[in-house]
Amino acid sequence: MKTKTTYSLIITLCAVIGFFLFNAFKPDSGNNVNKYLTLKVVEQPGLMANSFMVTVDEEGKTEEVLFDKLKIDNITPNTIKVTEKVNSIAKQGYEIVAVTSNATGGLLIDTYTFVKK
Repeated sequence: MKTKTTYSLIITLCAVIGFFLFNAFKPDSGNNVNKYLTLKVVEQPGLMANSFMVTVDEEGKTEEVLFDKLKIDNITPNTIKVTEKVNSIAKQGYEIVAVTSNATGGLLIDTYTFVKK
């Protein structure tokens, strides 16, 4: 008789622990899904092509802004445009979480990743 009671208690205890462990590790229902925005700045030194920046928000909407051609005497105006865009994004409630830079094929590419606060 004691054996059946002991087994019943062990099975009940395992079921209760299993229930709590199952609920502790279940996937998020989508309420706390982060929303990301990406800003990519592409600059090409010299006179071959215009430089530009592209913004893609969490809904997939894009915005492209053309820069002046990248030369020594116009680095500041392009930098001002990037700074204005970053400030505009921050005012929308986004926070920067990553910045990557790459130079390939004569292009200078900076990617800024933002997450909605």
